[in-house]
Amino acid sequence: MQETIAIALALALHACDMEKSDGDAAGTTGAIHAALAVRGARHDVTAIHYKVVGAGSTCGDAPLAEATSALEPEALPGSALPASSGTHAGADGVFLLPPGNYRVCATPMSDAAPSSECAPTEGTAYVAAEATTEVLLVSQCGGGANGGLDTVVALNDPPRIIDLDIAPSKFISRCETATISVGAEDPDGDPISFAWSIIASPAGSSPALQATGAASSFSTDMPGDYQVQVTVSDVYAASSSLTFPVHVSAEDCSCTCPEGFTQLPDGDCATSYDIDDASALINQDMDCDGLDLHRRDGCNSMPYGFRWTDAGGALGPVQRIDVELENGMTCYPGSRSVSFNGTTIGGFDTIGTCSCDPAHGLISLPDVGFGTYNQGDYNAVLIHGPSCEGLSRSDALGGAFARVTVTYSCEGGAGGPTCAPPDVACVDPSGDTVCVDPSFHRAHCGSCGNVCSGQCVDGVCTDASADRVLIAGVSLIPGWNDDVRAELARTGAFSAVDVYDIGEATPTVEELQAYDAVLVYAYGFPQDGGALGENLASYFDGGGRVVVANWASGNTLLGGRWESEGFALLDPIGMQTFTETAPLGINEPGSPLVAGVTSLRAANAPLGSGGPINGGVVVATWGSGVPLILRGFKDGRARVELNMLPVSRASRDGFWVGDGAEIVRNALLFE
Repeated sequence: MQETIAIALALALHACDMEKSDGDAAGTTGAIHAALAVRGARHDVTAIHYKVVGAGSTCGDAPLAEATSALEPEALPGSALPASSGTHAGADGVFLLPPGNYRVCATPMSDAAPSSECAPTEGTAYVAAEATTEVLLVSQCGGGANGGLDTVVALNDPPRIIDLDIAPSKFISRCETATISVGAEDPDGDPISFAWSIIASPAGSSPALQATGAASSFSTDMPGDYQVQVTVSDVYAASSSLTFPVHVSAEDCSCTCPEGFTQLPDGDCATSYDIDDASALINQDMDCDGLDLHRRDGCNSMPYGFRWTDAGGALGPVQRIDVELENGMTCYPGSRSVSFNGTTIGGFDTIGTCSCDPAHGLISLPDVGFGTYNQGDYNAVLIHGPSCEGLSRSDALGGAFARVTVTYSCEGGAGGPTCAPPDVACVDPSGDTVCVDPSFHRAHCGSCGNVCSGQCVDGVCTDASADRVLIAGVSLIPGWNDDVRAELARTGAFSAVDVYDIGEATPTVEELQAYDAVLVYAYGFPQDGGALGENLASYFDGGGRVVVANWASGNTLLGGRWESEGFALLDPIGMQTFTETAPLGINEPGSPLVAGVTSLRAANAPLGSGGPINGGVVVATWGSGVPLILRGFKDGRARVELNMLPVSRASRDGFWVGDGAEIVRNALLFE
C-alpha cells in the first residue's frame, strides 16, 4: 500500500511579457506557489525542498530558483486538492519568475536529508503575466501493507511403534551381530522417519549401529548390557520412542586358521612367504661373483625386488605386513627407498661398495587394507637405486632372499568358511559369512563386509526392488551429467541411475515410463523444450515423479502443457548467482525432504530469482533466504522443485558442497 503526498503549485506573474516559451530567472519577476499535502502525520517529512528549472531541463540541473518550506501546521483546505480528497498535511512555497514554461521539482525532506518514506516528484508549469497558475504534484509515500490471517488448526497424532524384532535374539556374543527391525504406523497416514541411537553402553566399549530406515544392525567389541533406542517421527515433528536392551556375552571370537597358517594369541592368522626362487625376483637375472653366494643383480638401471602370490585371500582384512630382505650387492653407497605395490614404505642405507657382503634389513608396514595389499593375487616389493644392485641369499633368512609375513584379521567368527582364491570371505546382510568373488559386482559391492543382496550401482549396494531414476539433463560442460549421476548413485537409494542428454534429443513418454522418477535440469537449452514439457506432463499424469532443478526452474525452458497448465512451483523469471555460506533455513524440520540434510554451501550458486507460484510451499531455504526446496500438488499428486544446480564442486569449483545428493535423493523419492 502506498500513500500520497500532493504538491499544489500556484504560479503568478506581475509583468506583461507573454512571449517567453522557456523560463528565465533573469526576466521579469513572476510568482509560483506550491503546497504539499500528506494524509495524517505518519511520515518522516518535516519540510519540502522546491527547485525550479527550465521546462527543457531536468531536476538534476542547476536551479533558476529554489526554496525549502516547512509543513503547514494544519491540513490543506479541500479546495486546494482534487474533489473527494481526504485530509492532507501540506507545505507551501512561492517564487516570482518571468513568464514562460518551467519544471518544478519537489523533494520531501526529513530534517536535513531527503525523506526515506516519501519520493520526490516533479511537474511542468506555465507562468503567465499578471496571473497565478496552480499546479498539483503527487509524491507517493511507502506505507505498511496489511495482510490476511487465516488460521487452520490440524489435529495430529504421533506415530506408533507396533512391532520389534531382534535376530538372532537380544542375547548375543561379542562375535555376533544383532539385526533389529521395527514396525510403525501413523494414525493420520503421514510419512514417517526413523532415528536410531545407543543410549547406554559399558565403559570403554565401542558399539556400532548401522541403520537404514526401519532396520538396523548392532555390533560391539565388549560384553555387557546395552540400551538401544529407536524414535519414529512424522512430518509434523510428533514422535514416539522405544528403548530396549541388548545383552552381550564374552566369547572367544578367534578364527579357525586354515592349514599352513599360524594361530596368533589374539585370534588372528598369519603366514610367511619365503622368496628363494629366482623366478620370484624382479630384474635380477645373473650371478655376480664366483663365490656361489647366489647373488642376483639388476645391472640394467631398473628397480630390483621380488613378488609373491597371496594365498590368504580367504581370510579377513590384512592387519600387518612385515618385509625382511637381505641386501648384499651395492656398487654405490647411499640411501635406497623401498616401495610396496607402488607405495613407498621405507628405506635403508646400502653397505660397502660392490662388497657382496650379505646384510639384513627389516621394513615393517602395519595396518594395510584391501586398497594396498592384493589378497589372492600378486604383490611386489621394489628397491629403487642405480644399476649393479641386488639381493644376496645367505643363512640370515634361512636360505631366502627375502621373507614376507602377512597377518590377517579374523572375520566372521570361529569356524568361518575357508574360501579359495579369488573368492574372499565376507559377511552378508543376514550376518552369515560367505565366499564372494570380488569381480562379480552384483554379489560383492565395495569393501568386504558389504555384500549386496540386490544390485551394485557405482560401488554402492542397493535393494534390487529400489526405484529407477533418469537424469534428463543438458550441460554445456562435458561430464556434468556424469557428476550428477555419481552423486545420486553414491546415496545407494536407487537400483538404476541413468542419464539422457536432452540437449541432443527429447525422451518420449514411453522412454520416461521405464523409470519411477525423473530429474530435469538444464545448463544450456534442451533440443525441444516444448516437446519435453509436453512429455513430462504426460509422464506425470501417468504416475511418474518429476523433479525440476536449475536451470530449468529458473528460466522458462519447459514448454507444452508443463508451462500452460501450471506445473511449475518456482516462478521462472530468471537467474542470479549467489554466494551461499550461511546455514540452511529449514521451515519443515520433520519433512522427509530434509532427511539427512544438515548443510549445503556454494561459493557460486546459480539460482532462480523467482518466488513460489501455483501453491508452492518453501520447505527449506538457502542461507540467504532464497527458496531451495519447494513442494506442492498438481492434480492431487505431490510435486517437488529444487532451486539448485545439481552439479557438485567435484566438477567445478564454487558449486555446491554438503548434502546436495541427499536433497536430490529425497526429492526423487517424495510422493
